[in-house]
Amino acid sequence: MKQFTKIVDLLVFGNIYIGVCSVALVFTTYLLNGIPLHFSPAVWLVFFATWFYYNFHHHSHHLDFGTFSQFIDSLKKRNMNFREIIFLLIPAIGILISLIWMNLAILIAFASLSIVSILYSIPLVKWNGRRRKIRESLLLKLPFLALTWAAATVLIPLLENEYVIDNRQILAQAFARALFIYGLCIPFEIRDADSEKKWGTNTLPVVYGLRITRITGILILVFGVVLRHVARDFLMLSPAVIFALDLSFFVAMAWIVLVKLNPPKYFCKVFVDGTMILQFVFVYLAIQSA
Repeated sequence: MKQFTKIVDLLVFGNIYIGVCSVALVFTTYLLNGIPLHFSPAVWLVFFATWFYYNFHHHSHHLDFGTFSQFIDSLKKRNMNFREIIFLLIPAIGILISLIWMNLAILIAFASLSIVSILYSIPLVKWNGRRRKIRESLLLKLPFLALTWAAATVLIPLLENEYVIDNRQILAQAFARALFIYGLCIPFEIRDADSEKKWGTNTLPVVYGLRITRITGILILVFGVVLRHVARDFLMLSPAVIFALDLSFFVAMAWIVLVKLNPPKYFCKVFVDGTMILQFVFVYLAIQSA
Protein backbone atom coordinates (compact mmCIF):
# COMPACT_ATOMS: atom_id res chain seq x y z
CA MET A 1 0.00 0.00 0.00
CA LYS A 2 2.86 2.38 0.83
CA GLN A 3 4.45 1.64 -2.53
CA PHE A 4 1.16 2.39 -4.31
CA THR A 5 0.85 5.69 -2.39
CA LYS A 6 4.40 6.62 -3.42
CA ILE A 7 3.58 6.00 -7.08
CA VAL A 8 0.37 8.05 -6.83
CA ASP A 9 2.23 10.91 -5.13
CA LEU A 10 4.92 10.78 -7.82
CA LEU A 11 2.32 11.05 -10.59
CA VAL A 12 0.20 13.68 -8.87
CA PHE A 13 2.74 15.92 -7.15
CA GLY A 14 5.35 15.36 -9.84
CA ASN A 15 2.70 16.91 -12.13
CA ILE A 16 2.52 14.07 -14.63
CA TYR A 17 -1.17 13.69 -13.77
CA ILE A 18 -2.01 17.30 -14.64
CA GLY A 19 -0.23 16.70 -17.96
CA VAL A 20 -2.56 13.75 -18.58
CA CYS A 21 -5.51 16.01 -17.73
CA SER A 22 -4.37 18.48 -20.39
CA VAL A 23 -4.23 15.66 -22.94
CA ALA A 24 -7.79 14.68 -21.97
CA LEU A 25 -8.93 18.22 -22.82
CA VAL A 26 -7.11 18.10 -26.17
CA PHE A 27 -8.87 14.80 -26.91
CA THR A 28 -12.19 16.42 -25.99
CA THR A 29 -11.43 19.13 -28.53
CA TYR A 30 -10.77 16.44 -31.13
CA LEU A 31 -14.11 14.77 -30.36
CA LEU A 32 -16.06 18.03 -30.53
CA ASN A 33 -14.62 18.76 -33.97
CA GLY A 34 -14.86 15.29 -35.48
CA ILE A 35 -11.11 14.66 -35.41
CA PRO A 36 -10.04 11.03 -34.75
CA LEU A 37 -8.23 10.55 -31.44
CA HIS A 38 -4.50 10.33 -32.02
CA PHE A 39 -1.23 11.22 -30.29
CA SER A 40 -0.05 13.97 -32.59
CA PRO A 41 3.01 16.19 -31.95
CA ALA A 42 0.60 18.88 -30.67
CA VAL A 43 -0.75 16.47 -28.05
CA TRP A 44 2.76 15.71 -26.85
CA LEU A 45 3.63 19.43 -26.88
CA VAL A 46 0.68 20.25 -24.62
CA PHE A 47 1.49 17.33 -22.32
CA PHE A 48 5.19 18.15 -21.93
CA ALA A 49 4.57 21.91 -21.64
CA THR A 50 2.00 21.37 -18.88
CA TRP A 51 4.24 18.92 -17.03
CA PHE A 52 7.24 21.26 -17.27
CA TYR A 53 5.39 24.45 -16.38
CA TYR A 54 3.69 23.11 -13.25
CA ASN A 55 7.00 21.80 -11.93
CA PHE A 56 8.73 25.09 -12.77
CA HIS A 57 5.92 27.09 -11.13
CA HIS A 58 6.36 25.04 -7.95
CA HIS A 59 10.01 26.10 -7.72
CA SER A 60 9.47 29.69 -8.90
CA HIS A 61 8.17 30.74 -5.46
CA HIS A 62 11.61 30.03 -4.01
CA LEU A 63 13.74 31.67 -6.70
CA ASP A 64 15.10 35.22 -6.85
CA PHE A 65 14.65 36.78 -10.30
CA GLY A 66 16.25 40.14 -9.44
CA THR A 67 19.44 39.59 -11.45
CA PHE A 68 20.95 36.62 -13.24
CA SER A 69 23.51 36.06 -10.47
CA GLN A 70 20.77 36.24 -7.82
CA PHE A 71 18.75 33.72 -9.81
CA ILE A 72 21.69 31.30 -10.01
CA ASP A 73 22.40 31.68 -6.29
CA SER A 74 18.76 31.03 -5.36
CA LEU A 75 18.71 28.04 -7.72
CA LYS A 76 21.72 26.56 -5.95
CA LYS A 77 20.14 27.16 -2.56
CA ARG A 78 16.98 25.43 -3.77
CA ASN A 79 19.02 22.20 -3.73
CA MET A 80 16.64 20.21 -5.93
CA ASN A 81 16.78 16.44 -5.66
CA PHE A 82 17.38 14.07 -8.58
CA ARG A 83 13.67 13.48 -9.24
CA GLU A 84 12.92 17.22 -9.34
CA ILE A 85 15.75 17.82 -11.83
CA ILE A 86 14.68 14.90 -14.04
CA PHE A 87 11.05 16.07 -13.96
CA LEU A 88 12.20 19.38 -15.41
CA LEU A 89 14.69 18.00 -17.93
CA ILE A 90 12.48 15.29 -19.47
CA PRO A 91 9.52 17.58 -20.29
CA ALA A 92 11.90 20.33 -21.45
CA ILE A 93 13.47 17.91 -23.95
CA GLY A 94 9.99 16.71 -24.92
CA ILE A 95 8.94 20.29 -25.67
CA LEU A 96 11.97 20.90 -27.88
CA ILE A 97 11.42 17.67 -29.83
CA SER A 98 7.69 18.37 -30.26
CA LEU A 99 8.35 21.89 -31.54
CA ILE A 100 10.37 20.47 -34.45
CA TRP A 101 7.12 19.17 -35.96
CA MET A 102 5.06 22.33 -35.40
CA ASN A 103 3.95 24.72 -38.12
CA LEU A 104 4.53 28.48 -37.89
CA ALA A 105 1.07 29.22 -36.51
CA ILE A 106 1.59 26.85 -33.57
CA LEU A 107 5.08 28.21 -32.92
CA ILE A 108 3.65 31.73 -32.66
CA ALA A 109 0.79 30.55 -30.45
CA PHE A 110 3.14 28.54 -28.21
CA ALA A 111 5.56 31.47 -27.88
CA SER A 112 2.67 33.74 -26.87
CA LEU A 113 1.42 31.26 -24.27
CA SER A 114 4.95 30.82 -22.95
CA ILE A 115 5.29 34.59 -22.42
CA VAL A 116 1.98 34.71 -20.53
CA SER A 117 3.02 31.71 -18.42
CA ILE A 118 6.35 33.34 -17.58
CA LEU A 119 4.60 36.55 -16.53
CA TYR A 120 2.26 34.47 -14.37
CA SER A 121 5.10 32.90 -12.37
CA ILE A 122 7.96 35.39 -12.62
CA PRO A 123 7.78 39.01 -11.33
CA LEU A 124 8.68 40.92 -14.50
CA VAL A 125 5.86 43.49 -14.69
CA LYS A 126 6.33 46.55 -12.48
CA TRP A 127 3.38 48.24 -10.81
CA ASN A 128 2.83 49.98 -7.47
CA GLY A 129 6.54 50.36 -6.96
CA ARG A 130 7.70 46.78 -7.38
CA ARG A 131 7.86 43.93 -9.83
CA ARG A 132 4.93 41.54 -9.58
CA LYS A 133 3.59 38.32 -11.08
CA ILE A 134 0.25 38.12 -12.88
CA ARG A 135 -0.89 35.67 -10.19
CA GLU A 136 -0.63 38.52 -7.66
CA SER A 137 -3.34 40.48 -9.48
CA LEU A 138 -6.87 39.80 -8.24
CA LEU A 139 -8.40 40.78 -11.59
CA LEU A 140 -5.91 39.06 -13.90
CA LYS A 141 -4.95 35.79 -12.19
CA LEU A 142 -7.89 33.48 -12.96
CA PRO A 143 -8.85 34.96 -16.38
CA PHE A 144 -5.26 34.62 -17.62
CA LEU A 145 -5.00 31.07 -16.28
CA ALA A 146 -8.33 30.04 -17.83
CA LEU A 147 -7.59 31.62 -21.21
CA THR A 148 -4.11 30.08 -21.33
CA TRP A 149 -5.55 26.61 -20.73
CA ALA A 150 -8.24 27.24 -23.35
CA ALA A 151 -5.69 28.33 -25.95
CA ALA A 152 -3.40 25.38 -25.20
CA THR A 153 -6.13 22.72 -25.32
CA VAL A 154 -8.39 24.13 -28.04
CA LEU A 155 -6.49 26.43 -30.38
CA ILE A 156 -3.13 24.61 -30.58
CA PRO A 157 -4.55 21.18 -31.52
CA LEU A 158 -6.88 22.79 -34.07
CA LEU A 159 -4.07 24.86 -35.56
CA GLU A 160 -2.16 21.63 -36.09
CA ASN A 161 -5.18 20.28 -37.99
CA GLU A 162 -5.29 23.52 -40.03
CA TYR A 163 -8.62 24.77 -38.70
CA VAL A 164 -9.28 28.47 -39.25
CA ILE A 165 -9.03 29.88 -35.74
CA ASP A 166 -11.07 33.02 -36.42
CA ASN A 167 -14.05 30.72 -36.95
CA ARG A 168 -16.70 31.81 -34.41
CA GLN A 169 -17.57 28.23 -33.54
CA ILE A 170 -13.99 27.46 -32.55
CA LEU A 171 -13.71 30.64 -30.50
CA ALA A 172 -16.97 29.72 -28.77
CA GLN A 173 -15.45 26.34 -27.85
CA ALA A 174 -12.37 28.09 -26.47
CA PHE A 175 -14.53 30.48 -24.45
CA ALA A 176 -16.54 27.58 -23.00
CA ARG A 177 -13.29 25.80 -22.12
CA ALA A 178 -12.05 28.93 -20.35
CA LEU A 179 -15.25 29.08 -18.27
CA PHE A 180 -14.78 25.41 -17.34
CA ILE A 181 -11.18 25.96 -16.25
CA TYR A 182 -12.15 29.09 -14.32
CA GLY A 183 -14.67 27.02 -12.36
CA LEU A 184 -12.07 24.33 -11.63
CA CYS A 185 -9.69 26.98 -10.30
CA ILE A 186 -12.10 28.06 -7.56
CA PRO A 187 -11.49 25.04 -5.24
CA PHE A 188 -7.75 25.74 -5.50
CA GLU A 189 -8.35 29.38 -4.56
CA ILE A 190 -10.32 28.28 -1.50
CA ARG A 191 -7.71 25.66 -0.61
CA ASP A 192 -4.92 28.24 -0.67
CA ALA A 193 -6.83 31.09 1.03
CA ASP A 194 -4.94 30.88 4.34
CA SER A 195 -1.49 30.73 2.75
CA GLU A 196 -2.29 33.50 0.26
CA LYS A 197 -3.52 35.70 3.11
CA LYS A 198 -0.32 34.98 5.00
CA TRP A 199 1.78 36.08 2.02
CA GLY A 200 -0.38 39.16 1.42
CA THR A 201 -1.71 38.04 -1.97
CA ASN A 202 -5.15 39.32 -2.89
CA THR A 203 -7.30 36.47 -4.19
CA LEU A 204 -11.07 36.09 -4.35
CA PRO A 205 -11.37 34.26 -0.99
CA VAL A 206 -8.93 36.63 0.73
CA VAL A 207 -10.70 39.80 -0.43
CA TYR A 208 -14.35 38.73 -0.69
CA GLY A 209 -14.58 35.63 1.50
CA LEU A 210 -15.44 32.01 0.79
CA ARG A 211 -19.17 32.52 0.19
CA ILE A 212 -18.73 35.13 -2.55
CA THR A 213 -15.95 33.02 -4.09
CA ARG A 214 -18.17 29.94 -4.26
CA ILE A 215 -21.04 31.95 -5.74
CA THR A 216 -18.73 33.48 -8.36
CA GLY A 217 -17.43 30.09 -9.45
CA ILE A 218 -20.89 28.55 -9.64
CA LEU A 219 -22.29 31.52 -11.60
CA ILE A 220 -19.41 31.26 -14.10
CA LEU A 221 -20.20 27.58 -14.66
CA VAL A 222 -23.97 28.19 -14.83
CA PHE A 223 -23.31 30.87 -17.44
CA GLY A 224 -21.34 28.30 -19.47
CA VAL A 225 -24.21 25.80 -19.31
CA VAL A 226 -26.86 28.39 -20.26
CA LEU A 227 -24.72 29.78 -23.08
CA ARG A 228 -24.26 26.30 -24.53
CA HIS A 229 -28.03 25.73 -24.65
CA VAL A 230 -28.76 29.18 -26.07
CA ALA A 231 -26.14 28.69 -28.81
CA ARG A 232 -26.93 25.00 -29.38
CA ASP A 233 -27.60 25.38 -33.13
CA PHE A 234 -24.59 27.65 -33.58
CA LEU A 235 -22.23 25.21 -31.84
CA MET A 236 -23.57 22.28 -33.90
CA LEU A 237 -23.38 19.82 -31.00
CA SER A 238 -25.76 16.92 -30.47
CA PRO A 239 -28.07 16.89 -27.42
CA ALA A 240 -26.08 13.95 -26.00
CA VAL A 241 -22.78 15.85 -26.25
CA ILE A 242 -24.30 18.97 -24.74
CA PHE A 243 -25.59 16.89 -21.84
CA ALA A 244 -22.12 15.36 -21.39
CA LEU A 245 -20.49 18.80 -21.28
CA ASP A 246 -23.17 20.06 -18.89
CA LEU A 247 -22.57 17.07 -16.62
CA SER A 248 -18.86 17.91 -16.33
CA PHE A 249 -19.80 21.51 -15.43
CA PHE A 250 -22.16 20.21 -12.71
CA VAL A 251 -19.36 18.05 -11.29
CA ALA A 252 -17.15 21.17 -11.18
CA MET A 253 -19.94 22.97 -9.28
CA ALA A 254 -20.08 20.11 -6.78
CA TRP A 255 -16.36 20.49 -6.03
CA ILE A 256 -16.87 24.21 -5.37
CA VAL A 257 -19.61 23.41 -2.87
CA LEU A 258 -17.66 20.61 -1.17
CA VAL A 259 -14.18 22.12 -0.92
CA LYS A 260 -13.01 23.42 2.45
CA LEU A 261 -10.01 25.34 3.67
CA ASN A 262 -6.98 23.03 3.72
CA PRO A 263 -8.78 19.99 2.23
CA PRO A 264 -7.20 16.50 1.99
CA LYS A 265 -4.10 16.56 -0.20
CA TYR A 266 -5.70 14.65 -3.08
CA PHE A 267 -8.97 16.62 -3.19
CA CYS A 268 -7.89 19.36 -5.60
CA LYS A 269 -4.93 17.73 -7.31
CA VAL A 270 -6.72 14.45 -8.09
CA PHE A 271 -10.48 14.91 -7.96
CA VAL A 272 -10.91 18.55 -9.10
CA ASP A 273 -8.24 18.31 -11.82
CA GLY A 274 -9.61 14.89 -12.73
CA THR A 275 -12.83 16.57 -13.85
CA MET A 276 -10.96 17.33 -17.09
CA ILE A 277 -10.60 13.59 -17.65
CA LEU A 278 -14.24 13.08 -16.70
CA GLN A 279 -15.33 15.60 -19.32
CA PHE A 280 -13.46 13.63 -21.98
CA VAL A 281 -15.03 10.36 -20.79
CA PHE A 282 -18.53 11.88 -20.76
CA VAL A 283 -18.17 13.31 -24.28
CA TYR A 284 -16.60 10.10 -25.61
CA LEU A 285 -19.47 7.99 -24.23
CA ALA A 286 -22.03 10.46 -25.60
CA ILE A 287 -20.59 10.20 -29.11
CA GLN A 288 -20.24 6.41 -28.92
CA SER A 289 -23.88 6.04 -27.87
CA ALA A 290 -25.15 8.17 -30.75
